[in-house]
Order: sequence, then structure tokens, then C-alpha cells
Amino acid sequence: ARQVSLGAELDKKAEAFLQPGVRLGTGSKQNLLELAKLQIGFEALVAEEGLDAVAISCWPRFQKEPGVAVCSLVGQLNTVGMVTACEGDVPSAVGMLALHHLTNGDVVTLMDLVSVDPGDDSVLLWHCGPTSPKLANAEGVSMESLWLFDDDKGGRMGLHNDLILKPGDVSVVGFTPNLDGLLVLSGVIDTNKPSYKGSRGWLKQIKVKGQAVDTGSLVETLSVTGYQHHYPLAYGNLTGAAVEMGTYLGIPSIEPHPYRDYLSC
Repeated sequence: ARQVSLGAELDKKAEAFLQPGVRLGTGSKQNLLELAKLQIGFEALVAEEGLDAVAISCWPRFQKEPGVAVCSLVGQLNTVGMVTACEGDVPSAVGMLALHHLTNGDVVTLMDLVSVDPGDDSVLLWHCGPTSPKLANAEGVSMESLWLFDDDKGGRMGLHNDLILKPGDVSVVGFTPNLDGLLVLSGVIDTNKPSYKGSRGWLKQIKVKGQAVDTGSLVETLSVTGYQHHYPLAYGNLTGAAVEMGTYLGIPSIEPHPYRDYLSC
């Protein structure tokens, strides 16, 4: 009876990944069941330990040891309200948790900044595919094998969420590695500018701590302050609330630095 119960729970978890707008890649059912099984395990761990957020060592441990990519699992955990960061990044998990509370429980995600376009002062926020379908634009989500880790014999390793972020105002609130500084960005997601597979969106009209910056000044700010490479993201302009949160915590918000064409660190 217990096995039947677990089987039913596994099927229910797997079905929950496939919310409206999500398309499962051909031949990916077994991968989906593997991620559903891991979700059951993580939910049990979080309940047992009383955790508020988790940072999964998806890269490289899950790919190296169990042999599975867990990007879509990270997205699903965030969908159900379990704040989950990638790559074992604890400071980013803290930033995501802060955003989760600042938005009264909205779904959040974690991005990399992977490209800069000075032509229209935009930056590409991207990650392998851990973003919740709740944040996708009208094109929805293609949930498919993560190409980065498919083996040379055609073996598939887990699933990722290929999606474009929906349009709207967004905020990035990220802590420095030692939790002694706070990056507060805001901007607008452009859904029309081309990018490449993964969870992604171009960010325009960028502000640092409420002050408009071009891409040169943004890169200068990130470089001279030593900010890490992850960007916790939520929808809405949360600049005032985030800066005030940092003030209460005694953690200064990073000030924008104007671009200079010489080394100044």
C-alpha cells in the first residue's frame, strides 16, 4: 500500500510540472519522473530541517554524481514557494528569500549577466533554465533535455526550462559573498530582442539604487565593488523597499560608479 501511495504521489508531482503553457520534450517522461522524485526528497528535507531557502549544488555535483540536470526542478521548487538557488550559492539564496518576502510571496528566480549591448544600454540576464514557468512570457516554456550535459551517445540528463521572461518592471536584489553589501538594480524586461536557449530576458532602462546608468557604468559598478555573478530577480520596482531593508540590516547598498576608460580598482 505504501508503494502504491508513493507511486501516486510521484505521478502527481510529475503532472504538476506540466502546468498550462509548458511543453515537455519528446522522450523526456523518465527525466520528469526523476525530477519529481527529487522534489519529494527536497520537500521532506526542508520540512524536517525547518529551512526557509535552499541552495542546490546543481553544478557540478548533480550532473557528476547522480548524473541528472535539475534546472526544471529548481524552477518547480520556486513555483511552489520553496525558495531555491542554483550552484550552491547561499548568498543568492538569501537574496531570493529577501525578494520572496518583499513581494509578499511572489515567485523569484536567479540569473547570470552574460552579455552587454551598449547600443541600446541593455544586458542579457540568462541561466541554463531554472526559472519558474510562472515568469514566462506568452510563448510559454519548452521543458527539454539540458543540452549542456547530454552525453555523446545521445543520453539525456534531466530537464531545463527554455523560456523568455515576461515583460514588465523587475528588480535584482543580491548580497555580496560576505553579506556586507547589497546590489539593488531595477529595469524593464524586453521580450522582443533575440537571445539563446535557457531562461532569459534582456534588461533595459537600468538603474542602480534608483539612479539611471548606462551599460559602461553598470559594468564599472559591478567590477569595482567585486559583486558576485548571480542576480536574484523578482517582478516589480522594489528599490525603495530593498534599500530600506539593507538599512535595517546595517548592510549598505552599492552606489553606482561612473564608467572610466582606465583601471581604477
